[in-house]
Amino acid sequence: MTGKADEWIKIVLAILALVVVVATWVVRRFLVRRKPRSVETIARVQRASTLLLWCLAAFGVGNYFGFDVENLTGIDRIDGYDTVHYYLNAKYFDELGYTHLYEAIVIADLERKDNFRRWGFQAIRDLDDNSRVPMASVRARADEIKARFTKARWREFKHDFRFLQRTISRRLQIELVNDHGYNATPFLQTVAGTVTRHLPVERLKLVCHVETLLLLLMLVVVYRTYGSRVAALVVLWYSVDFSARWPGVSFGLFRLDWFVALVVACCLMSGADGEPREGRSARWHRARPVLAGVLIAYSAMQRIFPVVWLFGMGARAIWFLIARRRVEPVFARMLAGFVAAAAIFGGLAYWNVGERNVREFVEDMEEHLRPENLSQQRMGFAVALAYRGEYGGFRQPGDRERKWELVGSLRRYRFAGAILALFLLGLTIRPKDDPEAGARTDTDDATLLGFVPFYFLMIASHYYWIARTTMLLHHGKHEDGGGEHIVGLCVLFAIEVLSNYIDEATHFRYALSATASVALGLYCAFVVGVRLWRTYRRSAAAGGADG
Repeated sequence: MTGKADEWIKIVLAILALVVVVATWVVRRFLVRRKPRSVETIARVQRASTLLLWCLAAFGVGNYFGFDVENLTGIDRIDGYDTVHYYLNAKYFDELGYTHLYEAIVIADLERKDNFRRWGFQAIRDLDDNSRVPMASVRARADEIKARFTKARWREFKHDFRFLQRTISRRLQIELVNDHGYNATPFLQTVAGTVTRHLPVERLKLVCHVETLLLLLMLVVVYRTYGSRVAALVVLWYSVDFSARWPGVSFGLFRLDWFVALVVACCLMSGADGEPREGRSARWHRARPVLAGVLIAYSAMQRIFPVVWLFGMGARAIWFLIARRRVEPVFARMLAGFVAAAAIFGGLAYWNVGERNVREFVEDMEEHLRPENLSQQRMGFAVALAYRGEYGGFRQPGDRERKWELVGSLRRYRFAGAILALFLLGLTIRPKDDPEAGARTDTDDATLLGFVPFYFLMIASHYYWIARTTMLLHHGKHEDGGGEHIVGLCVLFAIEVLSNYIDEATHFRYALSATASVALGLYCAFVVGVRLWRTYRRSAAAGGADG
């Protein structure tokens, strides 16, 4: 979806976003200090700036889709690499489970065009033990592999694979059969299997647009919660974000529903600890934290890691418990929604995939997270700790393996740093009536700050880092309130300038993922540090006033 010109356009758009944000802040501060203060002029500047952001966002969306309507409408404009896993494996999960996708693909290719043999492909990954096995040995087991299917299901599998195969380049096909396989959670498989079982491959593009509609719904919720300016920042940032480029909106299935659920959950927490109104509004006010908990449970059952977005409300609840000797009502409702939904979703998943496949998934995740199986796509605190300035590629045999060994050897430092960072962050997240004025945190801010524990605790593939949208909402909400939020917005856009430039300059994914990990580490340290300083400064000021 992205070429050289597209990446340079993203760089320019991200720089322009920086300029608009900073210039608006400077002009607004100048106007606020004037005597007499011109409220109307400040409002006009804000409206003009927001309109400019929307113009940049619209151009960014056009660039995201290559200024080509066919990318939105063409039935073959899908990411075949991704949909082989999330459509094909999900649809034929009863026959393939978590470990038989690639061998079935080899036999399907053999009976259709035999491209793999003609192209000289020699081996595939055995998903049972993560080793590489010769394709000849797979072909020798053709009858055994096909026996997993009925004749009708095998014909349909070959048809579906051939449709998807035509959308994947030769180079990517050899990467495909040497990837790490289908690793959807049992709950995600439950959802994906239900949908794909009744979905002809020719209509796949249409269903991919469900995620387009979900993103639009998310944008509406953001607009209703935080206003037009924050919504414009989200659209613009998403259009330049490196993590959002693959598999791309409307190019894949089941890739963004967890993200939409997480962002909407954060928005639902806005004002959740305020004074409820009467009647229906009061019932909705009380229900919002419950629904937020349900959506975070959905997101976590889909991708596991979104559970850490409960951290902020958990920290608030601990401080509330210490001060009041009772559970914070908002957190109680949120946790009740989360636990109930997680139990229901987990029960459905277990009933659908069975105990054996649940065990297979757990083993698969353990295999994925072993240091020697990490890839250049991963990001996080662990990757930042192990970065030693590699920029142009792993030049010597064994360099890559030694890098992942280093990641594993630094595990104790990683967890020590994470515990310290989260402890310090927890000190700054208090209920809004806490005596420490500088640590008072709104319910939605506490939830939005879940990105910080995500950074320190997880080693996730680069496409999951669209989750830093929650920090964009956090800073955008407070853009008028302090210089640290202007800095935060600028850093987030600057990381996209850096990432797109490194990708274009080096074509070495590890350089991008590692430098972005380092930059995000500095950003998270800045967020925690500023919050600590604000807490200390205001506490000291309050103590001086009392004295």
